Amino acid sequence: MHVRCLGPANWSLYASAEVKVAIEVITTRRAISRGEMILASDLSVKTTWLQQSRRNHIADIDAAVGKVARRALRVDTILNDNHLEAPMAVDKGERVRIIANSGRVSITSYGTAMNSGRVGEQIQVRNDSSARIIRPWIIGPGKVGTSAPDFKG
Repeated sequence: MHVRCLGPANWSLYASAEVKVAIEVITTRRAISRGEMILASDLSVKTTWLQQSRRNHIADIDAAVGKVARRALRVDTILNDNHLEAPMAVDKGERVRIIANSGRVSITSYGTAMNSGRVGEQIQVRNDSSARIIRPWIIGPGKVGTSAPDFKG
């Protein structure tokens, strides 16, 4: 950086500066195995320099709790979006509740999941009463809906 004074003494100099920004990140308190569900007790908040943090770091413990590790994580790993994923909400072969809504009318039936999946994903389900294969969306653990889910705020 070039600094100059145009006053009566007229001088200039070159100066260098290092800017550091401290941020809070979520880190692991212990080693976590691939596929293991994350608990609040597994995490801690740590202050680090922005330059040392990876992109897409998770800054809120609540955003990580209840998710599962995509891969094994070491102690003191700074968590980012790529480390975690939503847990399976429906397992292949599981009996699921099928909810069909049309206006004020809601019909519930049951079926068998032909695929595993997470909330918001579409899977194939065999309706127990009609034996028809349908493609509903997973709306919660053990529940599927025939209407696309609305995940807006």
